[in-house]
Amino acid sequence: MGLPLTVGAVVRALWLRYRITNRRVSVIGGWMGRDRTDVTYSEIIRVAKVPRGIGLWGDMVLTLKRGNRLELRALPNFRETYDYILSQVPEPVRQESETMR
Repeated sequence: MGLPLTVGAVVRALWLRYRITNRRVSVIGGWMGRDRTDVTYSEIIRVAKVPRGIGLWGDMVLTLKRGNRLELRALPNFRETYDYILSQVPEPVRQESETMR
């Protein structure tokens, strides 16, 4: 009964990639990695993080100006990634997100 869920989780882990550059956050996923979502730092209005496991990895949610949310799940080194993304977003977003820590 749990086999389809296990296969789905493994396939997702194999094809889901996050690319975080100095200009944007890209999420590449979907079937065979064909879907791509790009978000520039100027579109981000809020950043939230949630540690998972024993704190070795975590999830992050980027809230965008349009009201959409981009979820980054099971990120290794998520604390460093969170700090880097906060350093790239505009100052008001940085102040609001830091108060949520």
